[in-house]
Amino acid sequence: MSYRLVRELARGGIPVAVTCRVPNLARQPYYRWLAEPVTDAELEAAYRANALFDAHREDPEFGYRFLADEARAAGEAMADRTAWRICSGLVERVRQEAPWQGQAGSACPAR
Repeated sequence: MSYRLVRELARGGIPVAVTCRVPNLARQPYYRWLAEPVTDAELEAAYRANALFDAHREDPEFGYRFLADEARAAGEAMADRTAWRICSGLVERVRQEAPWQGQAGSACPAR
C-alpha cells in the first residue's frame, strides 16, 4: 500500500505533503490510516479467514459451505457467499506465492 511508503519516507525526513503529492494521494486519508492502520473490516475478515483455515485444517476435503458451517459453529458468523469469497481469495493468494506448483495431479508447473 502506498501509505506505508509515505510513512517510511516521512520517518526519513521527507514531508508528508511532498510524499503524497507524487503518487497523487490526499493527505487526510493518509492521516486517517496512520491513526488506525488496520480497519475493523480487515480485522473481521482476518478472523473469518482464520476460522475457515482452522476448519479446513481439520477436514481438508470439504468445500466452502461446510467450512462456513464449521466457522459459524466456532463463533465467526458469516454468509456462505462470504466464505466462498474468502476461500477463493486464499486459493488465489497461494497460487501467486507458489507459482511453481501445478494443478493437482499434473507433473507440469502452472503457466
